[in-house]
Amino acid sequence: LVQMGQALEAIDRGRDTVQALRLAQALQPRDDTAAALEAAAGLYGFRILATDVQADSARPRICVEFSEDLVKTGVDYATFVQLPAAELTVSYDGWRQLCVEGVAHGSRQTVTFREGLPAADGQVLAKSVDITAYVRDRNPGVRFPGRGYVLPRSDTVAIPVETVNTDKLDLTLYRVTDRNLLRAVQNGYFSQPMRNDQEWEFSAEVGTEIWTGSASVPQEVNKDLTTRLPLSEALAGQPAGVYALRASVPGVDPYLVPAGWQWFVVSDLGLTSLSGVDGLHVFVRALGTAGAKEGVTVDMLS
Repeated sequence: LVQMGQALEAIDRGRDTVQALRLAQALQPRDDTAAALEAAAGLYGFRILATDVQADSARPRICVEFSEDLVKTGVDYATFVQLPAAELTVSYDGWRQLCVEGVAHGSRQTVTFREGLPAADGQVLAKSVDITAYVRDRNPGVRFPGRGYVLPRSDTVAIPVETVNTDKLDLTLYRVTDRNLLRAVQNGYFSQPMRNDQEWEFSAEVGTEIWTGSASVPQEVNKDLTTRLPLSEALAGQPAGVYALRASVPGVDPYLVPAGWQWFVVSDLGLTSLSGVDGLHVFVRALGTAGAKEGVTVDMLS
């Protein structure tokens, strides 16, 4: 078994080296085997592989990843973690990660993962490990909380936007013609956030830029704040149709802090359809008054 362990280590199977030496020591305890096992366990055994400080959220946390799966049930891992404050808690993701919750932005925390912390395969943490991590402030960010809006044509059109750690936004408004709607759907612009590499294609082939501007938004450090963006000026003189609003934080790396996109429809026509045994019923009402609209042409398309 000792010879097997050496051979396994030579072909980069360090985890199996530990298992072979552990079995060898269990069958025939020896000082040289114990020394080899301790050295191999330090290199390839159950240990902490990485630390991840998840600071870009309203509730930051410090997470560590272990080299082996943890025990899924029956173990209270909070007893194996020494925390610097009573308000902090320990969470387990059901895989290989333990996280310390309740830390604050701008703080430095030292957390101790205690000797004896068990893995699912029977290994335990050989020595206590201190992890010291700084929880930085959140990166600036912008996003739209809704997936889509139908906005009535009026002088009070506005869309809410959520921001963090910024007091200004750059805005660009695009109009998408009926002819380009299918292309927008096929390219996934509706179903997922717009990627940086998609923006050029969208602006060159799908959307027509009709307005650019900026907006001032309130700021409280590390807090998500919602602001209503008035769009009456940007939409002045524009027809009913489909629009896309791009909001970005000025002066940041767009790959680190991507822009937010919001699709919306400007129309006073609210369409409701009901399918029954007697056919399809279509109702068209005004979004502004909820009253029935007269003289509206309805087309059914294949």
